[in-house]
Amino acid sequence: MIKRCGGVYIFVAMMLITGISVSFAVADIRKPVVNGAFYPNDADTLSHVIRKYLNEVTQKQLTTDPFILIVPHAGYVYSGPVAAYAYKEIDGVKYDTVIVIAFSHHTYYPGISIYDGEGYATPLGVVPIDQDIVKELKMRDPWFTYYPPAHAREHSLEVQLPFLQETVPDLKIVPLVMCDMSEKSARRLVDALYPIIADKKALVVISTDLSHYEPYNEAKMRDARTIDIITSLSLQKCLEGVKGNKLDACGKGPLLAAMMLAEISGANEATVLKYANSGDTAGDKSRVVGYTSIAIIKNEGEEAMEENNVKSEQLISDAGRAKLLSLARQSLQNYFTTSQKNTVEVDDTELQAKNGAFVTLHKQGRLRGCIGCFTSNDPLYKTVQEFVLNSALRDPRFPPLRVEELKDIEIEISVLSSMRKINNIDEIVLGKHGIWIKKGFRSGTFLPQVATETGWSKEEFLGHCAQDKAGIGWDGWKDAELFVYTAEVFNEE
Repeated sequence: MIKRCGGVYIFVAMMLITGISVSFAVADIRKPVVNGAFYPNDADTLSHVIRKYLNEVTQKQLTTDPFILIVPHAGYVYSGPVAAYAYKEIDGVKYDTVIVIAFSHHTYYPGISIYDGEGYATPLGVVPIDQDIVKELKMRDPWFTYYPPAHAREHSLEVQLPFLQETVPDLKIVPLVMCDMSEKSARRLVDALYPIIADKKALVVISTDLSHYEPYNEAKMRDARTIDIITSLSLQKCLEGVKGNKLDACGKGPLLAAMMLAEISGANEATVLKYANSGDTAGDKSRVVGYTSIAIIKNEGEEAMEENNVKSEQLISDAGRAKLLSLARQSLQNYFTTSQKNTVEVDDTELQAKNGAFVTLHKQGRLRGCIGCFTSNDPLYKTVQEFVLNSALRDPRFPPLRVEELKDIEIEISVLSSMRKINNIDEIVLGKHGIWIKKGFRSGTFLPQVATETGWSKEEFLGHCAQDKAGIGWDGWKDAELFVYTAEVFNEE
């Protein structure tokens, strides 16, 4: 039984039945619950311990401020020396907001719990909540609600705060606890969060430990495998690691969110700052827990851009392209024959990737439909089968395709790379980059081939997209957010 009265949450049943001492959230301040156990209870001692850990890290390793930090969350005597390598990188760095993505060790419910009180308290004081972002997240998606048991005893979020208080000036946080750590939950988190923080200097803290209670050498082997998966910045590898039990980390949901945030933001470089396990810090080597600090940054230099462009040109093999086009054609023919969607399953590894894709239909050289998505929760082969029908039947610019037109239809598929936010239109290469323009709740996109097909200048490319697709006027792109992506485009011949 949970009763709220005047901002006070009283965990009556828990206290009566178990006798556990549970801290009350008075005046909408979440009180610390693992102080004195995971970290010192006295403010001066706590500050001294954190500074000692930070000073033992001789210098910063990065030249760019991190966008994402992956940090452990055990008791400070165990994981503090490793966490310090992450927090050293942001010591003195001012961020507009800090998003802490932790997970629930103690309870489950279908959603993400977002603390919406005034602040989170530690012995070092109260950390204020970024109310603007909290309110917007709750408005964007009901998946974000405040579920008190998720925060009541949870340490994976709390232990990050004293380090943040010591290092980040004018700190305010968005405290998230993932109770549902599925891919779907991570996707909903990122889809709601990224548009809010895309134009801010934001830090995302991912709270997770690595392997648990393995012998020392076995733990090192498992943790090296997990770190390789994380630093690949590949959502697909991360998902395969979860499915194949090769991702030895308790914070699997937050890690999935990190991969998605890296992909959509264009963060393209992961640096392992430190690895150790409890056998290295303060425990015996028979049953250890692994810890790592990893920083993910946006490297927007020419070399990184060139590397991304090369990768984007190698998404799908010739055999994979032929298979996707065949599936799209089969899907259309099957629908007009049976009125049923295609249900063909494919085992090809490259077609299991979850890239965004657009399917375009042309009739005798003229556009007849085009619908797609930037990201997908489904494998690529399913995405193509779905959107070929959507393009034929649900593009609002055209009447639904008729069976007698089918023989005149040519199918074109565009498989998309991840998006990258740009600050200058000089970064757009016509014919190579697609654009996504976003202003408030309005957005619109043009695929790369639109510039080639129309012969537009860069200003016309942007103006038509802003006016015709986003509905924000010809010059609306000038004060909107601009993103670019590349696409592999192939069609039936």
